[in-house]
Parts: sequence; structure tokens; C-alpha cells
Amino acid sequence: MAAVRLGCVERDRVDARSVVKGLPTAVGIAEASAKLDEPS
Repeated sequence: MAAVRLGCVERDRVDARSVVKGLPTAVGIAEASAKLDEPS
């Protein structure tokens, strides 16, 4: 998922280093997914 988000940076014109629009890390995505009732 992190690779997909990074791949969208150029197309969506998102600044990956922005503190406002920063991209989630793989660890952040994993932690958020683990909290879901259905993590898959």
C-alpha cells in the first residue's frame, strides 16, 4: 500500500515531504490496518 501511495505522488501532485500532506509509512499503514475489525 505504501508503494501505491508513493506511486501516486507525481500524478496527484502531492508533496511527500509536506507535514500537512505527508504520506503514511508502511509501518503507519500496518498499525492502522491492525486496528481494523478486518485488517485485510
